[in-house]
Formats: sequence, C-alpha cells, structure tokens
Amino acid sequence: MPTVTCTPGGATDNCYVTEAQSDAYFADGPREAQWSGWGATRRARNLIEATRDIERLGGTQSTSTANRGRFRGAPATTTQALFFPRSGDTDAAGLYVIPADIQAAVCEQAFWRMANEDAPPLTDHGANREAGVQARAVDGLSTSYTPTVGADWEPGIAPRARRLMRPYRLLAMPTRV
Repeated sequence: MPTVTCTPGGATDNCYVTEAQSDAYFADGPREAQWSGWGATRRARNLIEATRDIERLGGTQSTSTANRGRFRGAPATTTQALFFPRSGDTDAAGLYVIPADIQAAVCEQAFWRMANEDAPPLTDHGANREAGVQARAVDGLSTSYTPTVGADWEPGIAPRARRLMRPYRLLAMPTRV
C-alpha cells in the first residue's frame, strides 16, 4: 500500500492531505459512500497522484528547492519536498499548515481521477478544447467550446480543483524587457 506522508514543510512529504483529513473532507456528504468504497490503497495512491497534479500547476520545480514559478509566494523552507506551505502559512501557534483550499483541491483531484478511471467520459472535452475544436455535434447532441484564455485551463485537472487553486497561481507570467 502506498504511504501518504503529510507533515507540512517536511523533506519527505508526498501529499498535501492525510488520509484521515481526506476522509473527513468527504464525510457526511453526498460523495462519502463512493469515496469510502474505493478502498484505502486506491485512495492513498490517488491522493499522492493528485498532489503531483496540483504541484504540476506551479510549473517546473527549482533544481535546489521546492519553488515553482507559477505559484504565488515561496516555500516556507529550503528543505521541504512540496511547494506548500509558504512562509506565511502558519497556525496561531506558528506551526506550518497547508492552506485548506490546497487540501480541498487535492481531495477533489483524487476523487475526479478515480471517478474518471471507473467511468471514463464518452467525450474527452479537454482534448477537444486543447485541439482547438470550437463546436461538435453527434446524433443531435451539440457541444460548443469557449476558447481557452490564458493559462487557467490545464488538461488532467478537475474543474473544482482548478477553481480552488486559482488564487495561488500566477496566470500570466511576467516577461523581461
């Protein structure tokens, strides 16, 4: 079974949320039964993969630190494995914490990954959009795609996770003159 490691600011972290935190996120909600039904091993593997997906939104990782140029701020320490927490991401006691939106984004991404594994969408709307398709019609069902503006759309990222991550991302990269 994959081991989820979440110690905010830790040098060996591979996830932004613990298994218990992810279970609590879905508890008492309409998706709780589906989340629980996937089994601990599958959930753990997808939480780790979801964290990698969220990290990828930050762009390429620095060679010497966890810094990523497309995230706002900088990692709290030079030795942490993942970008978050940032230096200001602390609780009342001054301990590093992962922002709640980041944890929610990982939960949403993991859920989306497993749901798509179980029932792949009939049409890959992301691939259509990426290929520049503007409209598609099959057997009386038509779909129109709005052109992607900026860097807000990423293939392979759950819409809910993308919305949660928006405040943490630099959507336009500064250019040198």
